[in-house]
Amino acid sequence: MNRTIFRMSHSGFDLQHPRVSVVTMHYLVGTPDGIEHTTDVHHMSMWTDDDFLDAFDAAGCTPKFYLPGFGNGVYVAVKR
Repeated sequence: MNRTIFRMSHSGFDLQHPRVSVVTMHYLVGTPDGIEHTTDVHHMSMWTDDDFLDAFDAAGCTPKFYLPGFGNGVYVAVKR
């Protein structure tokens, strides 16, 4: 199939949740039959190390942080 895909994105913030970044991806897919527009919205949150540790503790897990891991590091947790 002969098609061309064009993607653009726009990011913003959720004013009710200041640590949430909202990214809207717009896709234009062109084929010989025409152009179709679709969107995909991603809500991404920023968390502190203390937020992660509290969440692991609340879930009954013991975490360990590995650096470099995946990019900036990764937590691996085991249920107590």
